[in-house]
Amino acid sequence: MSWDIAAKSITPTLDLIGGHMDNEKPKIDSYLFEQQFDAFLRFVEEQDEVRFDSFASHPYLERHEIYKYEICSMARKALSFQKWSENDIGSGKIIADTIRAIELQKNNLVAWQPRFGEQSRPHQPLYEATSVETKINFIEAVLFGLYRGGKDDDSFEKLIKIFGRRYAILAYLYFIPYFCANTAHFYSITQTQGISIRKFEPKCGA
Repeated sequence: MSWDIAAKSITPTLDLIGGHMDNEKPKIDSYLFEQQFDAFLRFVEEQDEVRFDSFASHPYLERHEIYKYEICSMARKALSFQKWSENDIGSGKIIADTIRAIELQKNNLVAWQPRFGEQSRPHQPLYEATSVETKINFIEAVLFGLYRGGKDDDSFEKLIKIFGRRYAILAYLYFIPYFCANTAHFYSITQTQGISIRKFEPKCGA
């Protein structure tokens, strides 16, 4: 049984977030978050009786998740955020690059195809923003901050304001720069969100 199947019995990630975005900053329930993270560790370690150090080094996750490295590489190439400059904010370039990074033929992580109409696309707000200057400026500033500005502490709540609580698109936008990142960076992100979980220390510097 894959982790994707096992995860269906676990509370979805965004259910751990309380509050309404129109009125207050989202809050992550640290107790529930740690419960789910511990459940993930238990499940993965039971599959091969191997301690989880990183996605790349665990045999079970390598079998089931290795294809995501290819998607990550393709997405990073399409996004090319390393070439962005602050002058690009408001130009539409950042939104266009982000759409290209999402609409990859091999991308099965986000149901980006308009199978049920354009409004059903999780990244539809990107298309709708292209005709509204204020939306272009806001969205591109948020994306620039996420990928070039190192502002993990407030990017998450701003992305929810843009896309709503749609886990797939939010997770994918973080997946692009951080999928190959080390666990120390993941820990730092949880701390900026006010999550008091035990620090995960890998053996192999993952």
